[in-house]
Amino acid sequence: RKQIWSSPLKELNSQFVSPQTVALTTKPYPNVPGYMYAIQTSTGTVKKILGNVFGLSALMSTDEKRVIYLAQSSGAELYAYSIPERASSRLNPVTFPEKCVWSKKEPNIVYCAVPQQLLNADSLTNWYLGGVSYMDDIWKYDLSNNTSSVVVNLSDESGEKIDVTKPTLSSDEKYLIFINKIDGAPWSLDLTQ
Repeated sequence: RKQIWSSPLKELNSQFVSPQTVALTTKPYPNVPGYMYAIQTSTGTVKKILGNVFGLSALMSTDEKRVIYLAQSSGAELYAYSIPERASSRLNPVTFPEKCVWSKKEPNIVYCAVPQQLLNADSLTNWYLGGVSYMDDIWKYDLSNNTSSVVVNLSDESGEKIDVTKPTLSSDEKYLIFINKIDGAPWSLDLTQ
């Protein structure tokens, strides 16, 4: 065990992107600038990915070329960011990166749970604090052509209110697996149907 990096910042969200890279993002808070860094585990080299984004919440792709991120100032806006091109494009509908998972087989595809309710600048903070829960639908974003399409309305399909957290894809990417934040129950969704 060896320390590869240290920081005076105490509140960081970590994402183990690959065995070589850990992404660190400052904890999101509306109207407060946020930053995302990538740290190479072999050398401790730090690279700033995003910076000065108000209320930043972010999720890096497994190929380390893209980030989806939420910006929260006067409202909530979702973006896709290309790291090589250093360019952002807006995504709709708006959701939290915490409700998303990148495909490993198709690097431009992201599956996300999207709240049916309109999100504002305080929505993510209130969701983290447990002050609000959402009823989600599952959407597929295709960043190659900046499109999105609904996969399933979860409440219609399940007959329950489902607030998705901790989404992941099965190794064959036929199933989306997640936890219902409301009651802690695990769920899976067949993506082949």
